Amino acid sequence: MEKLLTIVIPCKNEQNYIKDLFFSLKQQGIGQTKIYLADADSTDQTRSVAEAYAYELNLNLTIIPGGLPARGRNNGARLAKTPYILFLDAIVTGK
Repeated sequence: MEKLLTIVIPCKNEQNYIKDLFFSLKQQGIGQTKIYLADADSTDQTRSVAEAYAYELNLNLTIIPGGLPARGRNNGARLAKTPYILFLDAIVTGK
C-alpha cells in the first residue's frame, strides 16, 4: 500500500509537550507514517525525549535540522516522498 502522508513537526525546547503529541498521533492509528521532527537547536532534552517516546510507541521518527518555524517546515517538506504533508505544532494540549 502506498504511503500518502508525511508529518513534519517544527520544534524548539518542546520536551514538556512532545510526549502528548506522540501519544495523540499513536491514538490516531498513523501506523508507520514518516514523522520528521525539525529541531531548531533545542537546549533542553527535546531530542532525547522525542527519541525515547518514538521508540516506546513504535513511531517512524527522524530528527532533522530545523530553525525558525518556516525553515523547519521547509526542511521536512523537502524530505517528504508522499503526496500529502501534515505540519503540526508540538503543543497540542490546553494544559
